[in-house]
Amino acid sequence: MKRGGEVTQAANYLEWFAEEARRIHGDNIAAPRRNQRIRVLHQPVGVCGAITSWTFPLSMVARRVGAALAAGCTVVHHPDPQTPFSALALCVLGENAGLLRGVLSVLTGNGETIRPTMVSDERMRKSPSRVPSKKVSG
Repeated sequence: MKRGGEVTQAANYLEWFAEEARRIHGDNIAAPRRNQRIRVLHQPVGVCGAITSWTFPLSMVARRVGAALAAGCTVVHHPDPQTPFSALALCVLGENAGLLRGVLSVLTGNGETIRPTMVSDERMRKSPSRVPSKKVSG
């Protein structure tokens, strides 16, 4: 990836999801009977948990978090302990851009403790990402 490419890619993900959020409308679907209507409403599902790996630490955070925020959900994100600063920087940038405090929360620390807790917590009803981080030896 060229220099600055990941930052550009992250910005593109966020812009794409922001534009998609403008098009979240309900749908009317043809029903099997003429006297019925099926209406689909798109609503936030609640708190989304996102776990990202150390590879592409900024663009993967933007990809996971952007989708949930565009849908109107709050997000609790756990970045890989090797690369927490990209997620923290994105959180600060979000708040500087007007994102309310607490809409995007970043949990840093020991993944062995945090990840199982996030995955098993029933308050996090949906998860845009559950990417385990694996160390690569070379």
